[in-house]
Amino acid sequence: MLHNNLKFSIRNIKRNRLFSAINIFGLAISLTAFLLMALYIENERSFDRFHEKASRIYRVADDKQTPDILLRSAASAAPVAPALLADYPEIQEAARIKPTEALVKYENKLFEERNIFYADPSLLNIFSFEMVKGNPANALQEPMSVILTQQIAGKYFGTADPLDKILRLDDKNMKVTGVIKNIPANSHLSFDFLVSMSTAMLKGSGNEWLFTNWYSNNFYTYLLLPKNYDITKLSAGMEDFDNRHHKKGSTTKHHYVFEKLTDIYLHSDRENQVGKTGSITNLYVFSAVALIILLVACVNFINLSTARAAERAKEVAIKKVAGAAKGQMVMQFFTESFLMTAISLLLAIILTSAFLEPFNNFSGKSLSLDLFSPIHITCLLGLLICIALLSGSYPAFILSGFKPATALKGKIRASVWSIGIRKGLVVFQFAVSIVLIVCSLVIYRQLQFMQQHDLGFKSSQTMVINFEGDNTVQQQNQTIRRQMLNIAGVRRSLHLPMCRETGMQKHGLWTLQKRMATRSALN
Repeated sequence: MLHNNLKFSIRNIKRNRLFSAINIFGLAISLTAFLLMALYIENERSFDRFHEKASRIYRVADDKQTPDILLRSAASAAPVAPALLADYPEIQEAARIKPTEALVKYENKLFEERNIFYADPSLLNIFSFEMVKGNPANALQEPMSVILTQQIAGKYFGTADPLDKILRLDDKNMKVTGVIKNIPANSHLSFDFLVSMSTAMLKGSGNEWLFTNWYSNNFYTYLLLPKNYDITKLSAGMEDFDNRHHKKGSTTKHHYVFEKLTDIYLHSDRENQVGKTGSITNLYVFSAVALIILLVACVNFINLSTARAAERAKEVAIKKVAGAAKGQMVMQFFTESFLMTAISLLLAIILTSAFLEPFNNFSGKSLSLDLFSPIHITCLLGLLICIALLSGSYPAFILSGFKPATALKGKIRASVWSIGIRKGLVVFQFAVSIVLIVCSLVIYRQLQFMQQHDLGFKSSQTMVINFEGDNTVQQQNQTIRRQMLNIAGVRRSLHLPMCRETGMQKHGLWTLQKRMATRSALN
């Protein structure tokens, strides 16, 4: 039975090549768009889920309520973590991180690094960051200890073993105590260096005052809770926690909120985020657009199939006269639908693989379609079945229902209901297509406007050099300016001082403006 249905389906596809090509390629293009958007959505939803204890990790956020304003910050003060550990024994681990920057030097290599964090030793117990060198139990215990990622270790030490080597961060000598595997791209928390928190606590570090200050939210605090713990129990005690640890009569109230790790990237809209964040609203929009594109493709399949109703009616009539039952005809149409959908899906997989690189460049992602992944295989099979059933059901039941005598006489009359359905599907298809085209044009024009709008200066003629962390820059401003003006093609050189921060300092930016008449590069 299945063999005959496949044979008839292949024969029908070959006989109606133009119709089949339009249907297959139209569905393949829609499926390609759907697969690319599905991969993007999968990546967005995967953030921070690679951690073994992800479901038990929460971030402490501090909402400061003053008489004038509510400050919703993702950060919290340094004393919060030890106080929570002391007050709530159910908390298994607590870790703080604090972002900083430094001028890093090793031998003749000197780089300004901006992805550095002070971190508590317990950070490596909470998160599943894999150590490839060193002992995670003590790598961040001692002052002046630093952990590097594999990428940074290769940058400074090449193929040599970095353990126990000395890196100079600003004016401090740091001992390399570990190397960590490069942080996955789907992590909201990303770093190149982890410096022991005890380094920041040292007297004279410029940060020591923060560890007794409850009002400066310069840290990000993460908690590890027991399995299946009800976070509302901890949240219920936060008002008492605030009253215990802050001055009575203070006009500022602290509302501590716990954000689940796997919700931070898509759902957290707080200020002062420690890393990149996404938008659940955008994800809902992308999901809706992907489903609409798929639905339009199915409607197009139905419209093209029913448009050939008169031609297929005679085929159905002859087969029924030869003894075929209605159920057999329904199975034949479904087999044809499955075959065409399978060809379209195979073509869509090829097109998706071809367009992945430009799509990654556009979206800033590193997406891949793994055909050996059980999840991807299951989703592709589910997609095949759903589309084949959805696009093939209406033609199968309508076309297989024709009466042989009426069909052979050419007196087929569609019912008012059937005509209404067909008209409605055509109107829906065109309306949705027009809306998507208009929205695409508007977005394209907006992007063009942002890229081409006059900013008031020639960005292609301006270079910014950041000397943050270099202590000699502040002392040699004028010398550096004169040297830069001596470079061929430099028209103007400006020094823009920046504010100082605690600990490692910022000393400013140099802005160079090229002469319009020259094409020489600034070296």
